[in-house]
Amino acid sequence: MELAKLREEIELCVYCLLCEHICTVGKHTHSMVDFPTGKCLVLWDIISGRRDFDERAIDTIYKCCQCRLCEAWCVPNAKVPDVIKAARAIVVELGKAPQYVLDIKGRIDKWGNPYGELPKPKVIKDKVDVLYFVGCATRYFHPEIIRSTTDILKILNVNFDFLDGVCCGAPLLFYGFVKDAKKMAEQTAEVINRVKCNTLLTSCPECYRMFKKEYKEWGVEVLPEVFHVTEYLAREKPAFKGEMLVKVTYHDPCALGRGMGIYEEPRRLLERIPGVKLVEMRWNREKANCCGGTLGVFPDLALEIARSRVAEAKETGAEMLLTTCPTCKRMFSLSERQIKVLDITEFIAQSIR
Repeated sequence: MELAKLREEIELCVYCLLCEHICTVGKHTHSMVDFPTGKCLVLWDIISGRRDFDERAIDTIYKCCQCRLCEAWCVPNAKVPDVIKAARAIVVELGKAPQYVLDIKGRIDKWGNPYGELPKPKVIKDKVDVLYFVGCATRYFHPEIIRSTTDILKILNVNFDFLDGVCCGAPLLFYGFVKDAKKMAEQTAEVINRVKCNTLLTSCPECYRMFKKEYKEWGVEVLPEVFHVTEYLAREKPAFKGEMLVKVTYHDPCALGRGMGIYEEPRRLLERIPGVKLVEMRWNREKANCCGGTLGVFPDLALEIARSRVAEAKETGAEMLLTTCPTCKRMFSLSERQIKVLDITEFIAQSIR
């Protein structure tokens, strides 16, 4: 059992209760089993042969955002998200994935993504400087991010095309379908590599993390250099026109921040726009709270988490809540927000037109 190899990580966690105040799920459910310690105690019992992967244990394993906020606070540096990731893969291998997970897998098998029918994969040009990988969450929930990103690229006179209707495989990996995720990664990389380009650009932090981290660990090669859109624009330094007298706050997406260490590039972009005042939420950068978006199979809990983050944003006195993730934007937009929510590319596009 792969979990047995993670015994040391589990042991680091089961004797400590210091993360009770920060776990994204636990501090909303107030249930001991939902905290990292509780999850590790459940898995400890399974490893020790005192318990099986029963229904309650499986629900506990899936009730985790994989936001890595526990890691950011953990003194002994226990990798609980990696333990949960391994546990989900075992649940799938044992044929015990719950119905709410199998429903998502069924949609991916049918449409190639977890959301619904998307445009068929296509690229018009066979040679470009930049290939913009749209991603399924961006296309399905927030196509306005595609428009703002392509508007910026046009203003910068970038020779680009975009790849639409393709999933990076992150949803499959998240729910424990590792073999299927690897297969999708190979197929996606093949489509990308057919286009002669220097740069692969994405708006989605999960796509970015998959290309930069998971694909490399699997030995799946993506030929162009991969950038998140904020990373790319911070390097290109677009010229901003006029003042935008507005106070904004910025939410760090988990996959981009704690997942890949991208914190300062979005802030540098905002600080370069004349008239913009960036005010930070109390919890930001590596300690930023999660939007709850990866808990789609527990929608009420996910929305409660999103509302709490929006409340943090409102406490800053900001007029706008900016982020750079389609899933984060979706959650904040659903949360009865009373604050304007934009992707950072939408905001930048307004300031350089």
